[in-house]
Amino acid sequence: MRIDHEDLKANVWVNTGEIPRNGIDDDQNGYIDDVNGYNLASDIASPMPQISSANSSWQWAHGTRVAGLAAATAFNHIGGAGVAANAKIMALNVMGRGNSMDQSNTANAVRYAIDNGADVINLSLGGNEGLSVDLANQLRRATANGVVVFAAAGNESSPIGANYSAAGLAPSVAGLISVGNIQGDTNLISTTSNYSNYYVKLAAPGTNSMSDLLYTTSPESSSSYGYFSGTSAATPVAAGAAALAIGLVKSRGYTVSAAAIEKLMLASAKKISA
Repeated sequence: MRIDHEDLKANVWVNTGEIPRNGIDDDQNGYIDDVNGYNLASDIASPMPQISSANSSWQWAHGTRVAGLAAATAFNHIGGAGVAANAKIMALNVMGRGNSMDQSNTANAVRYAIDNGADVINLSLGGNEGLSVDLANQLRRATANGVVVFAAAGNESSPIGANYSAAGLAPSVAGLISVGNIQGDTNLISTTSNYSNYYVKLAAPGTNSMSDLLYTTSPESSSSYGYFSGTSAATPVAAGAAALAIGLVKSRGYTVSAAAIEKLMLASAKKISA
């Protein structure tokens, strides 16, 4: 994620136990200089996008676009804001300079988020290869520790099953919510969204009936914006809603389980026969 973006920088999480750029793991969490998150793929402190000949623009731009939909401040430019504009974003880069996400890096990112106090984890990723034992265990550990996990259902216009990335784990894990993509203006399922009446728990806007994309932050510069769509866009919309709910509960002096947040979101969602 581009942590210096004008509509994201105020929302970037700060690890107060770490002294910037001193080359020391001050908080002894296993990561050196991880002041604003970490790049697990390249093993460097900066979670900023890494452009290379191996990755295309959608890959290195993905995290910044996702972050904007969840929590951009949008003080100036996009005519609105991310869903949870006061949330803090813990940026964890699992792509690095490559063109795919290694599951060991993703498992380590989930582990990092749990251990460093995240309330919500957004996984805008997919694939039919199933989950590694470590990643599946970390996702279960996240929900057991009160962290709500949101997982994209994917964009192949197909039904999904138990092997579809983190979404396939959703039915067996309360607090892990798989998200499909609906058209924001019609509430109909997007033509590209994967679907299931068992493996997809919730849907959120990721496009509209004219196939227009959602406008969000983009990493080309610290003041760039662009369009984005798919279940990767719908997932942070849902995750932002969970962040709002958790923030409200905490502001009243309570704690809440991941399973309770899932129950709240599913019970309050609109049920659409189509």
